[in-house]
Amino acid sequence: MRDAGKLEVALDALLEWSDGRVDVVVNAAGTTGPLSPPIGQYSLEDFDSTVATNLRAPFIVLSRLLPVMRAAGQGRVIMIGGNHGMRGRAGRSSYSASKWGLRGLTRSAALEAGPDGVTVNYIAPGPIAIPRMKAAWKAQAEAGGVSEDEALRAYVANMGIPLGKPSEAQDIVAMVLYLAGPGGRNITGQELVIDGGATVL
Repeated sequence: MRDAGKLEVALDALLEWSDGRVDVVVNAAGTTGPLSPPIGQYSLEDFDSTVATNLRAPFIVLSRLLPVMRAAGQGRVIMIGGNHGMRGRAGRSSYSASKWGLRGLTRSAALEAGPDGVTVNYIAPGPIAIPRMKAAWKAQAEAGGVSEDEALRAYVANMGIPLGKPSEAQDIVAMVLYLAGPGGRNITGQELVIDGGATVL
């Protein structure tokens, strides 16, 4: 996603395959960037790499596909962000900055494309119980000499999740399908947070 040339070639191939029709765009590619180092203790290259994947790449996708959707008078764009882009988090500055930027891109695109019948929304997931996260919780359990359930409870408490559990992938998929379907016809420029209430605090 960081190679603009290859991305543009892929988008051209997509439009050729679809005969120039685009109904739904889901910008879901992303990277966490540097984990834990505070500002001043990781490189500009690491920062640029995170922003290139999380913000620049979605901009490239929109630049190519949004005009097509606007010309057709319909379409749904769904950006996948993150709840650290709603409140920030120590040790996640490059990630948070890129996702805050994605929120701004979402709102601007919604205003520009709305008159042409295209909706643009932002989903901000919190922690999701995907294999990478499950492996991290297992490692924490082993390092702490506790059960995986105990390690997960400690993680959830540290993240401040009122509902007491991480999301599942299907929670995010359900919101994407809702926004892409009939229920999302009059929703645009919105930030929909799926994090068990973590950003409420």
